[in-house]
Amino acid sequence: MAADIPVRRRPRWRTVLLVVGAAVLGLVAGTCVGYLVQADREPTPLPSLSQATVAQAEGEGPEGADRR
Repeated sequence: MAADIPVRRRPRWRTVLLVVGAAVLGLVAGTCVGYLVQADREPTPLPSLSQATVAQAEGEGPEGADRR
């Protein structure tokens, strides 16, 4: 007579809430740890964004069949 007993299903929202909560907690903890690591470091100067001037090549260019 075991077939007469109704089976209670666990609500799915609990599992979804647990996974979402863990993801949010991971993001917040990662952001805090990253901030604390960067706060302890000395600031370093950033490299220049502009390129140095490149000298133009001199002499004849390559000769090829496709150069017109």
